[in-house]
Amino acid sequence: MKKYKDPVEIMTKHLEPAPSIIAERVKFRIKRQEQENHLKTCKGKAKYTSHRVQNEREANESLGFSILADETSDIAGKEQLSIGIRYLDSNNIVKEQFLGFSELTAMDARSISSSILKSLKGFNLNLNKLVGLGFDGCSTMAGKDNGVQKLIRNEYPKATFFHCSSHKLNLVINDLNSVQVVQNSIGIIKEAIVFFKESPKRRSLIPNIPLFCETRWSAKYKSIRIFHEQFATVITALENISLDNKFNANTKSKAHQIVCSLSSPQFIVCLNVISKYSSLLEPVTNKLQAIVIDLLSVKNQVDLLIDMFEKDRQDADSVFSTMFKECQEIANDINVEIKVPRIVGRQIHRSNIQSRSAEKYFKVSLFIPYLDSIISSLKCRFAMDTTLAFSLSWFHPSIIKEGKILTNDQLQNISEKFGVENLKAEYRTWQKVWENRKYTEDIGKLLNEECDFFPNIKMCFQYFLVLPPTTCSIERSFSTLRRVKTWLRSTIGESRLSGLCLISLHRDYVNQNQVAIIKKVIDMFAANKRNLKFLFDE
Repeated sequence: MKKYKDPVEIMTKHLEPAPSIIAERVKFRIKRQEQENHLKTCKGKAKYTSHRVQNEREANESLGFSILADETSDIAGKEQLSIGIRYLDSNNIVKEQFLGFSELTAMDARSISSSILKSLKGFNLNLNKLVGLGFDGCSTMAGKDNGVQKLIRNEYPKATFFHCSSHKLNLVINDLNSVQVVQNSIGIIKEAIVFFKESPKRRSLIPNIPLFCETRWSAKYKSIRIFHEQFATVITALENISLDNKFNANTKSKAHQIVCSLSSPQFIVCLNVISKYSSLLEPVTNKLQAIVIDLLSVKNQVDLLIDMFEKDRQDADSVFSTMFKECQEIANDINVEIKVPRIVGRQIHRSNIQSRSAEKYFKVSLFIPYLDSIISSLKCRFAMDTTLAFSLSWFHPSIIKEGKILTNDQLQNISEKFGVENLKAEYRTWQKVWENRKYTEDIGKLLNEECDFFPNIKMCFQYFLVLPPTTCSIERSFSTLRRVKTWLRSTIGESRLSGLCLISLHRDYVNQNQVAIIKKVIDMFAANKRNLKFLFDE
């Protein structure tokens, strides 16, 4: 075989249509030996070839970080564990970053915890700085004795587990299924929305109402609110379908059945009750998806909700009287009379309240049980004042002015758990500072502007900010997973899958740094040994 002295010139002469690109590839290929030597001799953390290296470096340089994890199934039926971190950057700004997926071969707690720790060590994270764990509340993940959080905390005792606040709020709403009328009404709403969504012809008869999504919980509240706003339109459309011969018999029969369900007095009253409180929960659910939110903000918002619900409960007569008048107006528009359902002496499977007044009947059988359920569930599921990690929030001036003071034992426990020295003396001085001063609610601003002379208080705030209130940022990777791993890419490897999802999730960063990223990819491409030879030996 003929040997060429100038491979760049020969290859760019005969290969079309992009000689300049070919030349660059060949030049990088020529430098292969130098790059191989660098990758072989440099330290493991000095290669800078990983797409995660920037996040890893920032997390390791921070005072501490938390791990976020949640599980989903991909298109190939494999269980994928999405892993991310929450930490503070050099400017004390909270960041939550997706690191990658880890395929689960088994769904028991020990296998999942091993997969998480193996992945974290593969990401070169300093696990001695692990202070928080953010998972959902299933027994496998949150079990106190043999759950994933317990197994990880056995190895890294500084870490504290927090059940995702968004999951807890959704469970609060699910607890309302104990009120039978509410459960039935939710089912009817879902059935009606699906009925119109099944056909473009039917869909055109009503305004767009979002599907009742079980995973996107903010969409659930939005669906109920819009359905209530368009209730009269929906009823009219269903009645027209049930009488229109353009539709087949099954469609007309189904429309008639849904109209009968929607027109019942129980449903009309229940729809007004749940739509009112869903509209209050919708912005809270959206707020919980923010990255910068902290545990204290979550608690304050939940306390505000509880106060609102308790006030309505205490003034149930006047609140429900106003709501019942609205129900009667809606019922009059669709020619329905709201009256007490048939009552029998030995009825045990439904509310059987002896009352001749429809308003009193529905207040006692529906409105009060609804409020009691949601108040008790909120108090039970969001009771986190007792955890040692949450007591870090007591350094906030608003808590100090409420009269909540950390005891010496609590300060000692915080010092031992988080390695903070001289905390007792500094805390007493910190109390004096805020006796007669105004303060900002934002812990980030408080951290940057008021803690220069209180380094230990500053450390406590930094630890508190990285504790995970939710896992919403990690769950966003599930949508990306469905877009990346399709039927045509069902055998894609874990490394490539995580890399493509990272590019999709951080597309803004990729667009701003295209040249640098492309150069790094070419460097890595040139450093790998390939069967295709670009050069001929002399």
